[in-house]
Amino acid sequence: MKKTTLLFFAFIISLTVFAGKKPKAKIELVNVDADHASIQYVGRFDFTNPKAVRFAWPGVCIRTGFEGKVCNIKLKEVSSGTDGYGNPHRNYYNVIIDGKAPIVIQADPAKEIYKIDTLKEGPHTIAIYKRTEGLVGEGIFMGFQLEKGKSLWDPTMVSTHYPFNLKIEFIGNSITCGYGNEGDSKDCKFSALTENNYLSYAAIASRNLNADHSIIAFSGKGVFQNYDQAQDETMVDLYDRAMPFEEEIKWDAKKWTPDIVHVNLGTNDFAHVNPDSASFVNKYLELLKAIHTNYPNAKIICVSGPMMSDYWPEGNKALSTFKRYLTTVVEEYKKTVDPDIYVIHYASQSGGYGCDWHPGLKTHEAMAKQLTAFIKENLLK
Repeated sequence: MKKTTLLFFAFIISLTVFAGKKPKAKIELVNVDADHASIQYVGRFDFTNPKAVRFAWPGVCIRTGFEGKVCNIKLKEVSSGTDGYGNPHRNYYNVIIDGKAPIVIQADPAKEIYKIDTLKEGPHTIAIYKRTEGLVGEGIFMGFQLEKGKSLWDPTMVSTHYPFNLKIEFIGNSITCGYGNEGDSKDCKFSALTENNYLSYAAIASRNLNADHSIIAFSGKGVFQNYDQAQDETMVDLYDRAMPFEEEIKWDAKKWTPDIVHVNLGTNDFAHVNPDSASFVNKYLELLKAIHTNYPNAKIICVSGPMMSDYWPEGNKALSTFKRYLTTVVEEYKKTVDPDIYVIHYASQSGGYGCDWHPGLKTHEAMAKQLTAFIKENLLK
């Protein structure tokens, strides 16, 4: 058989195979802007541009319900600096569809669309949680992409699907952020990959209690002084901000009113040199008064964290000193502001460390168990 005849038959066969396959229909997508009424924002955000909503605090949540097989996320990454290994910071997110196991997204400055496009036809929910803290960077949420002809749920349906019984605001430092909680030892260094706020004690306790939560936490921050002993840009200074690094953008406390405010600060104040009693007490009271001004009906819980002890720094008796200062703070607050304030002392950690001696997942789980039981017994009667 001639070569030209063979080529002819090969061409006919290829046409037959191609003709038997239907080309995959391209899905046409439409944009849903970030200011859509059915999108819920939990935590602190900057809504200066409602079409491009900025955020940086850990644990913030964006959620809604939608129809169809596609719900792509429109998200910009604005990160800077490097981690303990010299790698560029990148934010991480948990994307939870229909309450199932999280899809983990590592943000990429070169991307603006993150595809969620392999779902079954029908109604779905989506919740996007920021796992990482503000020092890693900020995100800019610009909305979703849905299939043409599909839409987000009605706002009432979305609210019905998230019937939280309680609201808790957590104010804290690296422990509340979840710094290094997924690290494999105390010797690993900080990286965004091992910081998972979704598995912090705050987030776990909130899920235990069917509570919505907002987290205002930043590694290294204290009440009177930070870990580096600087006395400016403490958590007292950051508390009223929508974005942790931007003093001029204030958070409107009327947007979200918690029933409980949990304060886990002091670890960094006592990390090197114990602060002066009067200075620490006055600053702590300043923070508590700001909380009470924002939420006069909220119950406040002040705590000592698991990284504090009387053995380190050597000779300082940091934990005992902090507890004594905290007793003064609470007594003064009860006397001059409001008697509705409580104290928890978390057990000092003794193993199961995460990165840089921070609490690992087991310690976070133990803290969540203790906090859950305390709230049920003392605040939900």
